[in-house]
Amino acid sequence: MAWRSMDAEARLNLIPDRTLVDGGPVYWSSHVGQPTIALLFRVGRVDEPFAQLGVSHAVEHLALNALRGAPYSFNGQVTSTTTMCTASGTAGELEAFARALCSSLPDLHVDKLRRERTVLATEAQARPRALASHLLSLHCGHTAHGRGTLPEFGLMRLRPADVAAWAAARFTRRNLTALDRR
Repeated sequence: MAWRSMDAEARLNLIPDRTLVDGGPVYWSSHVGQPTIALLFRVGRVDEPFAQLGVSHAVEHLALNALRGAPYSFNGQVTSTTTMCTASGTAGELEAFARALCSSLPDLHVDKLRRERTVLATEAQARPRALASHLLSLHCGHTAHGRGTLPEFGLMRLRPADVAAWAAARFTRRNLTALDRR
């Protein structure tokens, strides 16, 4: 539905409410559909040093690995400027997801980094090339915002200590926003 064709009530439902939970901002709306939460960290590919391209993606995978076997669905993604982890389920499951994810970040299972490199390399082979990323790379060159089409070079050379340090520095409460759609 287009914004202009919505009535005022429908528009208000799209504007989220905001509160702080443990010092981190949480936004929510009473949207119809499956309850969903997204934890959004302001860290992405533009923040990564050239030699560590892919480190945010490695952190995302290792953090979500700790949730394997959970009764709700979840996923994650890294963009040029953000890393987002989402889950859908009941209100209790969404709370458990947020707590489990935030607990796993400071204590990543970096011993599984070798396995995750293989998973990430397989993902990279299947990833389609987006026209917008290609055009941005032509315009910006290999500057931070133009590196979106480059392979995640750093994955094969990252050490567990590198990944843990990146998570500790960038995946923090100050760098987090939570979006809750119930």
